Amino acid sequence: MRAVILSMPNSPQAQDERAQHFRRRMHSIEQIRQRATARGENPPPLEQILDQLVAPFYLRAIFGIDPPATGYPEVLVDRLLGTRGTAY
Repeated sequence: MRAVILSMPNSPQAQDERAQHFRRRMHSIEQIRQRATARGENPPPLEQILDQLVAPFYLRAIFGIDPPATGYPEVLVDRLLGTRGTAY
């Protein structure tokens, strides 16, 4: 992971673009969490969503790993919400 990050362009513009992208993603996730809370649900914390749902997809994108089999996103969501077993 460190090698990938260090190989990325490090210009101020590239850093700003990455930061903007990250802020947009965090804002989108936070909006989803707020809607769930408004419905009376208890959504997981943002950090848990990042670690258990977002990170696996970013990891695959960064390292060029093929997309997972159909159903994998659902498995990750179910694990995150504790609604199903952890087998994939």
